[in-house]
Amino acid sequence: MIHETRVNLLHLLEDIRDSYAVALEEVIIAELIANALDSGASCLEFTIDPSAGFIRLADNGRGMRRAELKDYHNIAATAKIRGRGIGFAGVGAKLSLLLAERVITATKGPYGARSATQWHLSSPLRAPWKFVPFSGAVTTPKGTAVSVFLRDGSSSLLDPQFVSRAIRRHYQGFFHAHISEKLRGYVYRKKVEFWVNGVEL
Repeated sequence: MIHETRVNLLHLLEDIRDSYAVALEEVIIAELIANALDSGASCLEFTIDPSAGFIRLADNGRGMRRAELKDYHNIAATAKIRGRGIGFAGVGAKLSLLLAERVITATKGPYGARSATQWHLSSPLRAPWKFVPFSGAVTTPKGTAVSVFLRDGSSSLLDPQFVSRAIRRHYQGFFHAHISEKLRGYVYRKKVEFWVNGVEL
């Protein structure tokens, strides 16, 4: 008889969450940013809409082809090379499943590729997703937008001040003139901009 290894997705995500020393909401923000930076983004725009109950990060990175977006929904999948990049592939979006009613990821990739998916955690063992129509969430020629629609309307992710503080806390080097200059010289080719509801940090 052949046996199968099964994964309790809820417990796996909770275990990943528990490996961080800060609140889940901060982890989601930090990891969404990490993956945007790994994609080569230089402009990261957070949109927070408490009335609609969502937070979105749109970037101008490389974006994904349709096949890459499909793989992005495999919990352990990654196209990253060990030792390169600062984020665990898509972990910000994956961890947001713990708080979200749904997560919509829209992307513009190479050669005009455009695609979008909707994802949610329906049970401890299942996280169904499907392709959905591409929206205008990505306004740059290439890039990705992750929109997290939260179950709890009082979540701190819907507070622009909380989001701004979390960005500064986890990426303070970008806001220090000397360190930022060194980052541009050795790590990032362009100045990295962070925006929250239309205001640059």
